[in-house]
Amino acid sequence: MSVTLKDRFHQYNRYYVSLREFTQKKPVRSFTTLSLSLLTISFFAFFAVKPTLVIVAGLTKEIKDKEASLAKIQKKVASLVQAQEQYSLNQSRFYLLEEALPNIPDFPSLIYPLEKEALLSGVKIRSFSVTKIEIVKKTTAKAKTADLPGFEFSLSAEGDFQNLKNYLGKIDSLRRLVTIDKIAFTQTKKTRTETSTIVLTLSGTSNFYLKE
Repeated sequence: MSVTLKDRFHQYNRYYVSLREFTQKKPVRSFTTLSLSLLTISFFAFFAVKPTLVIVAGLTKEIKDKEASLAKIQKKVASLVQAQEQYSLNQSRFYLLEEALPNIPDFPSLIYPLEKEALLSGVKIRSFSVTKIEIVKKTTAKAKTADLPGFEFSLSAEGDFQNLKNYLGKIDSLRRLVTIDKIAFTQTKKTRTETSTIVLTLSGTSNFYLKE
């Protein structure tokens, strides 16, 4: 049985009327109104909250950056505290540094120990002289660092070989910083009045620190 156009019209019209009646019911209208209200509120709330979210994200990043900076500062402070503790522990020994590297040439602080150790070692000093004084700091082109000023000296002493050897060890152990540049041993000729002896000749450098 074929369905005519009129029958279809009546059928669709019945569906439309039923749908309109359904939407006119109070619960359905309330739900639709609520849904539209929530959708509208959500739409405007997104644009209202977005700037706040951007600000919060920026503040969070700023807080993390400041926390990282604070951690670095705390690390530096801890290092300074440790350095201060080490300074306090070694403050009573600073005089050793002053003796090792005085702030003036201070020739006596080198000559007196050399004479004392020679006497204790059974060695006789024949001569001592300062050959060159370098007051102005020199800059090494290769290392690009400033060398400490200092003076060059030469020393001659006589005695038996073992005593001279012991004397060299004493010089190497002096509190005053000394660099031995050259060492030579020679033997004097025996004469009718004197026996032959061993002569030690050395040249070295002693540095000091000039306060600016």
